Amino acid sequence: NMTGGAAYLSSIEIEYEIRASTPVITPSSEEITINTTVGVAQISEEIMVAAENLTAPISITGESSPFTLSTSYLPEEGGSFTVTYNPTAAGTNMITLTLSSTGAIEKQITVTGNSGLLAPLAVAAEDVTHDSFTAKWNAAVGAENYELSVFVKASDTPIDGSPFTVTGTSYTVSGLEADTEYYYTVAAKSGTISSAASN
Repeated sequence: NMTGGAAYLSSIEIEYEIRASTPVITPSSEEITINTTVGVAQISEEIMVAAENLTAPISITGESSPFTLSTSYLPEEGGSFTVTYNPTAAGTNMITLTLSSTGAIEKQITVTGNSGLLAPLAVAAEDVTHDSFTAKWNAAVGAENYELSVFVKASDTPIDGSPFTVTGTSYTVSGLEADTEYYYTVAAKSGTISSAASN
């Protein structure tokens, strides 16, 4: 309508849609397991992170030894990061990583690291007599002690007292029968964890 040079709108309808842009963080996995052997090599696992509608970088927290992260932030577009597991002792380690960004629901990733022991290397026996010998082997990284198993070669049966728990890298086996061949194997131990038997 127009009255006296002024224009008036009788009704105005304005329609618009407000779309909720919820920020979302989506890791490629929420549970990761990494297996390795102490003293052999560190193992890394890559984690992909998808992101939608974020307005700030993604923070990654929860790093703890023996795990390390390649970064503690990802851009708001998402990306990937690496978790490296480098244990110094046999056993199981666990961390929980938290991924967060402004307005997004936090996501958690549980990382479990399992580390076993490398089998020791048995070397030739020394101080061999008619009824005894000294078994020897190379140390295994992370071993607290060793389990020495001695067998009669002809029958593959263990001798009395075998296996023996030993803290060092040699053990004198005595009370053996003359003119009988024996052999031995050694396994590294750390708590309840044992390596495979040596050669």
